[in-house]
Amino acid sequence: MCWNANVSLNTYIFGLFACLFALLNKKINMSRFIFAQSWMSMQLIEYFIWSKSFSNRLLSQIAFIFIVIQPLFSILSISNHTNIKYVALIGYLLFTVFMMVIKPWSKIDFRSVQASNGHLSWKWLDYPILTIIIWFLFLSISFALNKEWIKLILLTISAIISYALYSKTLTWGSLWCWLVNLASLYMIGIVFYDDVCIYYKKK
Repeated sequence: MCWNANVSLNTYIFGLFACLFALLNKKINMSRFIFAQSWMSMQLIEYFIWSKSFSNRLLSQIAFIFIVIQPLFSILSISNHTNIKYVALIGYLLFTVFMMVIKPWSKIDFRSVQASNGHLSWKWLDYPILTIIIWFLFLSISFALNKEWIKLILLTISAIISYALYSKTLTWGSLWCWLVNLASLYMIGIVFYDDVCIYYKKK
């Protein structure tokens, strides 16, 4: 898990390499690359938080913005269903306005501090469970429309387990670093898997 600067930085570098590797081998497109980087980059932000390179408040604000825009990049990566894509985009923009109304920017506790379990507690992620569920639905809609069922199931299970176990300490979001490693291994794996299949077909 992500409990120090080195782990966070290495996780991000591994994720960036995997994304570039898959993109250059045409296993993902640019929209998927941007979406993946929007949540993998959280590890880079956490690296700077752990290392105290910049203001904790500023880095927490940047992390919050990244969390907010992740569903936007997810929706934009929908390959078909253009009408649904634009409806979802409008719906999510309205949802973000609602979020800002119920909890204005000035009322958000922009701090990321080490919790009792050793992980970073995102104080700025202290929202009602219904708000988080709606955010997650917008985040995951592209997987359903693109018929990426296994990814959707794994994402949902990970979200439920992380939130159930770590919501009280507000570390559930930070613990998703293991998803970065899994996604990275998957992207690297599909490149080599296809190369092996092509090799044996030629034989």
